Amino acid sequence: MSETPLWLQGRTAVIDEGDPSGWRDGTTPDYHLSHTVMPGQRTTQHAPDSLEAIVESIVQVFEMEVSYKKDPATWVSMVTEHFRTNVNGGGWASAQDIVDIGSYNILIGESPFYRSGQESFESSHHIFHQAFPGGFYWEVL
Repeated sequence: MSETPLWLQGRTAVIDEGDPSGWRDGTTPDYHLSHTVMPGQRTTQHAPDSLEAIVESIVQVFEMEVSYKKDPATWVSMVTEHFRTNVNGGGWASAQDIVDIGSYNILIGESPFYRSGQESFESSHHIFHQAFPGGFYWEVL
């Protein structure tokens, strides 16, 4: 067993430790595209255990948990009872709000091009995955 906290062991370790009944759609998340596409798109190779590598790994865990774990109490990437976020001066959202409303709906919000109030968590993810069928890659620079 590793002495490294689970939240620092990376997305795959967190997925492997997850309770199968806790996944939003009942199946383990599949990140094969991340493992095949991301290396070719990466512009920076961070040193192992560098601050940049740690931040990138934690954000990957956070994204996975927000997208696939239906109970914020099982998230290891944050202390959910103290977490809150807002975007561009908008209203505050809790971890439970992200689960109920949807991360894309909270992060994108209302605009002439996207009506977050008309989308559910599931429909917002469907729209995002249709818009980016090869995934949406980001990296810490």
